[in-house]
Amino acid sequence: MALIQEGPLSKWTNVVKGWQYRWFVLDANTGILSYYTSKAKMVRGSRRGCLQLANGVIGINDQDDSTFTLSCADNKTYHFEARNQEERDLWVQSLQATINRQASSSKVKSPQTPQQPVAPWQDKMESEFCEAEGYHRLLDQQVVKLETQVSAHNGAADSAECKNVLDTSRALVDTIRQCLDMMQEVKTQLKSLESGGSAAAAATATESGASVKAVASAPQQSTGNQSASAVQELTDVTSPQAAPEGDGGAAGVTVTDDIPLAASQEEESESDSDEEFFDVNEEMEDAKGTQGTEQAPDTADTASVASNIYIAAGGVRLLPDTIRTEKDNLEAGMESNKSIITHLLSQVRIGMDLTKVVLPTFILEKRSMLEMYADFFAHSDLYASIPDYDDAQDRFVETVRWYVSAFHAGRQSSLVKKPYNPIIGETFQCMWDVGGRTKPGVGDVPESVVTSGPVPWATENAVAFIAEQVSHHPPVAAFYAELASKRIAVNGHIWTKSKFLGLAVCAQMVGEARLRLHSRGGEEYIITFPTAYARSILTTPWMEMGGHCTIECPTTGYSASIDFHCKPFYGGKRDRLTAELSHVSGKKPFMTLDGLWNATIDYKTATTSGVFVDTKKLDIMKKLVRPLEDQGEFESRRLWDNVTENLLIENIEAATEFKSKLEERQRREAKERKEQGVEWVHKLFHPVGSGYEYNTPVDQRIVEHQYS
Repeated sequence: MALIQEGPLSKWTNVVKGWQYRWFVLDANTGILSYYTSKAKMVRGSRRGCLQLANGVIGINDQDDSTFTLSCADNKTYHFEARNQEERDLWVQSLQATINRQASSSKVKSPQTPQQPVAPWQDKMESEFCEAEGYHRLLDQQVVKLETQVSAHNGAADSAECKNVLDTSRALVDTIRQCLDMMQEVKTQLKSLESGGSAAAAATATESGASVKAVASAPQQSTGNQSASAVQELTDVTSPQAAPEGDGGAAGVTVTDDIPLAASQEEESESDSDEEFFDVNEEMEDAKGTQGTEQAPDTADTASVASNIYIAAGGVRLLPDTIRTEKDNLEAGMESNKSIITHLLSQVRIGMDLTKVVLPTFILEKRSMLEMYADFFAHSDLYASIPDYDDAQDRFVETVRWYVSAFHAGRQSSLVKKPYNPIIGETFQCMWDVGGRTKPGVGDVPESVVTSGPVPWATENAVAFIAEQVSHHPPVAAFYAELASKRIAVNGHIWTKSKFLGLAVCAQMVGEARLRLHSRGGEEYIITFPTAYARSILTTPWMEMGGHCTIECPTTGYSASIDFHCKPFYGGKRDRLTAELSHVSGKKPFMTLDGLWNATIDYKTATTSGVFVDTKKLDIMKKLVRPLEDQGEFESRRLWDNVTENLLIENIEAATEFKSKLEERQRREAKERKEQGVEWVHKLFHPVGSGYEYNTPVDQRIVEHQYS
């Protein structure tokens, strides 16, 4: 790779709240990214600022093809925009290669030692010291070039003056080296003090600090008044001829290994606020007030299980979903395990599929992905009301209302954690008592049980949900939910395709669901899903939705175009949703939606407007599940119980051990099937085209019952 790359980029600044054109120069050897207000200023050595790339992290946004971010060791995030995807990719590759090179160089110089807690001042000092070292290397390289140029002037009339400039330059670089060495000594002493050093160490540090000041003034004492002018001459000699003002119009990104980076006296000052680029983490405190509050652990959970038992029809024992809730301390976990996250990020590259990457146990959500899909039906009352409307447009609008309200229930915390990756053959089943007839207590409720349905202990007035992991590579889950009394059912499949974006991870929910109203002549709605993003994965991860989704009803001709908007780093709101509801007979949408998918969404028609849905005022219906002792071996909660229980008591080592055993068993069984030439047999679903269908849906059972 070339040592130096240069080219134009736009940089976001909070000073003027917008993009500012800059000319950037990357020195891959020193790990410094310098920027100038123009190419002409770069030629003159008038630098605007620079960034130290050591321990940096590059991120991209998969929703556009020109922007990228750089998170530096000082915990600041910088945003850049290239002119096109080709230029962005070139910069991202070069920056990432430089960061990797700096990391490799650091490992060679410093063998690994047990990690100790680092005070904030130490981080700051380390960052500043690394930057100073980088400047010294630049000066040293320029002195070498100066020696070559002075040698070419041998015999010339001004050779004596050139030699004087060279000697002064060497003295300057040597003095800076002495200052850096003493700064290193001071840093070592301060670290010793931080660890409980003696008063003698403090005195030594003070003495060393005084020595630094004395040495810093040495050039002026040794070279007299010529020193300042010599520095200017050094800049003039080592800089190329000044180019005309301007950047040459369409100058592109240039990769070279011979671009001088003079440390000029003309370097412009820039307000600190110009470097404080917008980072959405700044809104985390506000977000906590809008996305709900996690519940504290219930110390009486075990003792109160009996009183929370629900008795469904047929005497089946059920538990409400609140039994296993607890407060997650993800922020502390991320901080204490930052080295693990950093190491993990060093093993992946931007755009890499994370399907096969094993993530640290401490970031897990204490439930399976299959159970997370059940959150689509947290407002089962809205789902159950869809077939009640006689008008096709009203049914379609109610379908959209249920859909846009379905995403907030699973994210009652402002933080984000990753559910367990289900193993093949794993299942999860639950129900929501829409009729409200399942109550705490003991005894039978006189209501019909749909024993032939997906949940054999669910009643005909309950929404019954079943999910199965039908494939491991790729990871595909199929799910089915029905309300037998109204003959409404949803059949879907989702492939969670994860991708690394540098400072974020996106999980594309590839697949679709088909909602069928059998009481309305088999009316069908085809539904797609948004992409989930985990942002700020190096600090406190948070989640947002993004992407374009559709709901289409070929039977009636109605369709909805729905957009989940990601939070831009400048302006705009988080969690925004917009939609247009249309019919094939109309040229314009008959209704538009705009709002927040986890708060209030407003509607507007040609004649009216108002609140379409307010998720904050909707009651989240609690799903009912069987106690662990009544569940099957491959049901999610029983399967992952040892992992969950150890995470609850923060025994990460034991949780990791149980998690590894499950994953290893899955790999071993897959290998055995491959060696024996045996195909995996699905339990509840069968493949149809690119998706999966439930084996015995409600309409099929009704037909079979009629003709039996």
